[in-house]
Amino acid sequence: MIEEKKISNKKDWTASQKILQKQIKGIVGVVGLNYAYFTLLNQNQIKPSKLFRELSRNHVVREDSGI
Repeated sequence: MIEEKKISNKKDWTASQKILQKQIKGIVGVVGLNYAYFTLLNQNQIKPSKLFRELSRNHVVREDSGI
């Protein structure tokens, strides 16, 4: 979906996860998606996607925030 430009922000990402969960009839978690992404990437079946890596992070890391 990312390569087809159907996902461009976090809202689209969340909606696509819900669609996948319905199609697979199960839970599609970020860990499973990351595993599949890196497996396909290592097999040269897909191109690297900066957008996928940004959207698949659970939370943004705060650096030097003082917290």
